[in-house]
Amino acid sequence: MKNKKKGLLAAYGMVLPAFLVVMLTVAYPIVSAVIQSFQDENTGAFTTANYTYFFTEKAQRNNLIYTLVVVFVTVAIAIVLAYLLALYLRFVKSRISRAIGMLYLLPRFVPTMCAVYAMITIIRDSGLINRIGLLFGLDIKLGLMYHASGIVVMNLWFNIPFATMMIAAGLGAIPDSIVEASRDTGAGRWKTFTSMILPLSMKDVAVPPATCVGAPFQSTSTS
Repeated sequence: MKNKKKGLLAAYGMVLPAFLVVMLTVAYPIVSAVIQSFQDENTGAFTTANYTYFFTEKAQRNNLIYTLVVVFVTVAIAIVLAYLLALYLRFVKSRISRAIGMLYLLPRFVPTMCAVYAMITIIRDSGLINRIGLLFGLDIKLGLMYHASGIVVMNLWFNIPFATMMIAAGLGAIPDSIVEASRDTGAGRWKTFTSMILPLSMKDVAVPPATCVGAPFQSTSTS
């Protein structure tokens, strides 16, 4: 029993520093912001005037709706594309899939500001795509700058690799024997997917949306 308790204490001791960092850098700012939102700017007294203003002011309501639409579209597209990519990486055995499997997480390691600036130089109306089009006599203007679609595209750059990693991990836990047994009974690819793979992977698909919501909210609110 003593050894077990020592093991538990050692485990908690190893987790404690990371837990404290999360509490100080994530939880504390959130709690502090919530408390301040119920305080008067001048007196510091408790008030709901800030929320009354936010939900009654037309401009603020429009901002909220705009943000929610961008977040919903970003998360929906990211999950669909990430699931398709994870399926490809899990069940297709080829050089291309192995190469993608090694490279698809690369965007996660590119600094945010560098990625945003690189994307701007590519998609803006006078960017790389436009210049390549001009070589062939085409004036291509994507119109993504200063538009919700540009925010969605930029967030997909960051969210798809992370969602793919989580979904691929779940798909990797599905035994090949289940897929082979389904095919042995005469089930085609679509039937195998809908009756075996999709139900077994739904619990893993439900996690990435919760983790992909934060970035679109942040980018929309600061754009």
